[in-house]
Amino acid sequence: MNYKGKEEEINLKNYKMGDNYAAAFREGLQLAHVKKLVVADNRLNEKGSLQLVQGLNKHIQELDLSNNKVGQPTIHHICLTLKVASESLDLRVVKLDNAGIDDS
Repeated sequence: MNYKGKEEEINLKNYKMGDNYAAAFREGLQLAHVKKLVVADNRLNEKGSLQLVQGLNKHIQELDLSNNKVGQPTIHHICLTLKVASESLDLRVVKLDNAGIDDS
């Protein structure tokens, strides 16, 4: 894990946390005041990616879920969260390259 002090970034790319560790990480994520979270290439499926998204705090500005099998429920939750809480969230960038989603 890389935590870049003043830049307030947690980079867990290729950490391979999987869905089981995503729930535990979510609990700690709510306490961290980071602006950028990179969890690309972590073997996350719908369950783990949804848990992480549900645990985002209001300080997150950029989220990278690339190369995980995110799925439609997570995308729906991100859209709903942005619609409902857009004034209280700083989230501006969501990267979903090769995330197993389609146009449906």
